[in-house]
Amino acid sequence: MNIEYLRIKKKNSPVSARACLVLVFLWFFFLFSDLTCANAQEVDEPRIVIGLSTKHISGIVLADAKIAMEIWTKELAARFGIKAEMHFYDDLNLLINDFNTGKIDIGSTAPVDYINIRNRLAEYELAYGNMRGGKKTIRYLLLTNVNTNISNIAQLKGGALAVKRENDLGLVFLNLLLLRNEFEEHNIFFSNIIEKDSFSKIILALFFKEVSLGVVTDLAFNTMKELNPQVGKKLMTLAASPEVAQYISFFRKSYKHKKRIMDAFLQVRDTPRGRQFLTLYKSEGFPPLHESDVKTLESLVHEYNDLKMKN
Repeated sequence: MNIEYLRIKKKNSPVSARACLVLVFLWFFFLFSDLTCANAQEVDEPRIVIGLSTKHISGIVLADAKIAMEIWTKELAARFGIKAEMHFYDDLNLLINDFNTGKIDIGSTAPVDYINIRNRLAEYELAYGNMRGGKKTIRYLLLTNVNTNISNIAQLKGGALAVKRENDLGLVFLNLLLLRNEFEEHNIFFSNIIEKDSFSKIILALFFKEVSLGVVTDLAFNTMKELNPQVGKKLMTLAASPEVAQYISFFRKSYKHKKRIMDAFLQVRDTPRGRQFLTLYKSEGFPPLHESDVKTLESLVHEYNDLKMKN
């Protein structure tokens, strides 16, 4: 039995989140219970080290993270006897270095970061994505209130914008449209930028005309319309992105337990703990990702990067 502690790879202050930690721990329980039961007689027990970019999560006190990890390691050691590690990174350069030197087996970053760093990764292959709304992709929508009588991007200049914190991909889509129309990027184009911690709060701000434009996902908008049909009547879509991958993770190509771990992901619904994790994560499953799944994402980010260089 060999359990190692959580390490935070950082340049500045560490970042993590209570909700994320709970989900991570449930994920480990589900994964390793499946692997251990299926391979109890194997001498070569699976070892997995995951590196997670903190862009997936928001900050809380580090002491809370340490307490949660202590509880988790005791549970893991008592039940499964699996060597496991989770590293959080607020510096992508450190994540890349640890991945390339074999210190982590699976890396996970925000979609935009993945496209921007993929050429710096050693041999790798895509791992798993996230299924929501029956698909492993999402669309970003630029929403406005119908009563504002806004029909094009030019009319939004100098207005108020609502965006979700740490939502790089939504901003890439918005800035791409602005640059295509020869405008400045959002931080100059809009006079007031309000950050919200959820898409539902952005939709409510639009509903009550607190902002001129909001960037949300199609899944969030559809959910809010189901809860309150008035939302669908009062808000309109000014522009919509193509379908893009909503979650990116990748294996070291030489990692030898890939198939066993991917099989465990595909069987997530087969255990009560796995179903509980899916419910908490608001996910329908973790399907394998292929290069074809990220082509549209790659095109979107590359076009934005090219236009930004020209301006």
